[in-house]
This record gives sequence, structure tokens and C-alpha cells, in this order.
Amino acid sequence: MRTVNEIKLEMTSAFMADVAIRAKYDPANAWTNTTTFDDVFARVSIESILFYVVAVISYGLEFLLGKHVEEVAAMETRMRVGSKEWWRQLCYQWQYGDSLVFDATTNIFKYAAVDETAKILKYVDVKENAMGLAILVAEADNNGDAVIMNDAGKKAAFEVYIRKTKIAGVPITWDSFNPDTVKIALTVIYDPLVMNASGELIVGGTKPVDLAVGAYLKNIPYGSGVMNKTQIIDAIQKAEGVVDVYPDASDWLQVYNDFTGAYTAVSGQNAVSYGGSFSLDTLTISYDV
Repeated sequence: MRTVNEIKLEMTSAFMADVAIRAKYDPANAWTNTTTFDDVFARVSIESILFYVVAVISYGLEFLLGKHVEEVAAMETRMRVGSKEWWRQLCYQWQYGDSLVFDATTNIFKYAAVDETAKILKYVDVKENAMGLAILVAEADNNGDAVIMNDAGKKAAFEVYIRKTKIAGVPITWDSFNPDTVKIALTVIYDPLVMNASGELIVGGTKPVDLAVGAYLKNIPYGSGVMNKTQIIDAIQKAEGVVDVYPDASDWLQVYNDFTGAYTAVSGQNAVSYGGSFSLDTLTISYDV
């Protein structure tokens, strides 16, 4: 969106380029092609003030129209019934402990009042498969990380909610799993000027490698995110005090999930989370100068 100054400049530039206006304001032809509006008119001149007022009004109209377009676009997205985002929002709107009421006007079940504190689902992923839709959900712990929803009462309540609010005839399955836990073993060459042999910064005492790995895993999108070996190495390489990083063995990256029930080495470059997210179990770093 244009600023007030940009709008005013566009108007004054056209004003200065108009032949009829130049004939009235500059009968002696003193103006050149490089003469600007501000060169001729003071900020307190009636011309400058009028242009400023019009620019402010134009800016206000553009701002309001821009907001209106954003609101319409957001409303359109919400109204696309049956899209993956629609299903995600349907899950997020579940309020644990609240009853649904039927709205005869819209023919849908909804809550009598919105209670944000009762919306316990913080992570939702929706995928299509041959059987319909597969939905993965999770709550969040105190750190905001995804955790399994394994309470029997919550699962029963969500089952009833999703069956009542879903589109009729659309087959769905849903579940909640523990995050896939990760074991990482690497060697890091560090700069002894800023880091000690324990991986701690000399100034501050933080462990940048641990923080880098934790941040990388946390930023992997829920459900559809992929953990990549090269990206892990790159994240550590960018950490303060790290000179180089490399694996000592082919099984340096291992993953445990509820499906396999055991740690297995990631054979390729990528690992897709069965449980929807990743959490760090063990980070073994051999620090060397």
C-alpha cells in the first residue's frame, strides 16, 4: 500500500508536468525538467496543503479498502467447506467439556458461546487417502510442544464432536500419537576462543549446538513436516562457536515412534514423523578443537 508521501509525490509530479499549469505558474519558463514541486512551493503553501489533504484522504480510502479485501479473502477461505483448512479449523474449534447446540437457521451444530480456554487441540494435520480423510491431532505441553491426547474422556468427547460436525458422507479416521523421538550423534569442531570442550559458550554459558538442534526440530511443521539430515547439519554449522560438524557413523540419526516401537536409523536423507512431530531424546556431541 502506498504511503501518504508517495501519493502526494505522484500527484505533485503530474501537477508539475502539466503544460497548462506550467503556463500559469511559470510564464517566464524558469522551470526545468528537474524542477520539483518542493523546489517551487513551500510546505505551508495553499497548493502543498491541498495536495497533502487529498493524499491523506486517498491513503485512508486505500487502507480501508485493503483491510476490506483481506477480510473478504479470509471469509472466503473459511467458507470453502470441505477444504483441508476447513477441516483443520473444525478440529481447532472443539471445546472440551462444552455441549453442542443445533442451529436450525444454518443447519449445523455449534457452541452457544466461544470459550478459548476449552479449545485444547493445538496441533492438527489433515491428509487425504483412499479411505477418505486421516486427521492427526495433539495437545501442547507447557513449552508449546506437541503431546499426545491419550485421555479416554477427551478422545470420546472429540469422537462425538467430529461425528456431529463433520460433512455427512465423508469417511474420516483420526488419532493422536506421541512425537517421534530422535537420537543424534555427531562430532563438532569448535572454536576454543568462544566455546569450551563441553560445548558451552565462554561468555553466557549457553550451549548453542543444543539450542540449534532444538529450534530446528521445533520448527518442523506438524503432521506434514520432514526432518532432513542436511538441514540438521546446516543448523548446527550456523551455531556460534562451531567450525565444522560431521557424523562418525551411518546411524548417527535414529528415530523412535509408536508404529515401530523401536529406534531405527534414518537410511535416506529424510524422515517423516509418524506421530506428527519430533522431539529430542539424546544429543551426543563429541567436541574437538
